[in-house]
Amino acid sequence: MFVCVENKEPYAVAVYVASRDMIEFGEQRFHQGMSVYKQCLESGVFPGYNQDRIETIDLPVWAYKKSEFISTQGAF
Repeated sequence: MFVCVENKEPYAVAVYVASRDMIEFGEQRFHQGMSVYKQCLESGVFPGYNQDRIETIDLPVWAYKKSEFISTQGAF
């Protein structure tokens, strides 16, 4: 169960219970993660993000849209 309380007045409270599907999905992900962790312990290799390559990153689409709007308004 999740008990949620607002951090500002009126401090409303709500209680939620996870569905069976949500719990089963979490259990599957947990077991997958534990399997990967076991392999890492056995091999001594703990892979990280993009460990073997350099990737190009870009602005999200919304930033380009905002930028186009601003540039048409003479802000740039």
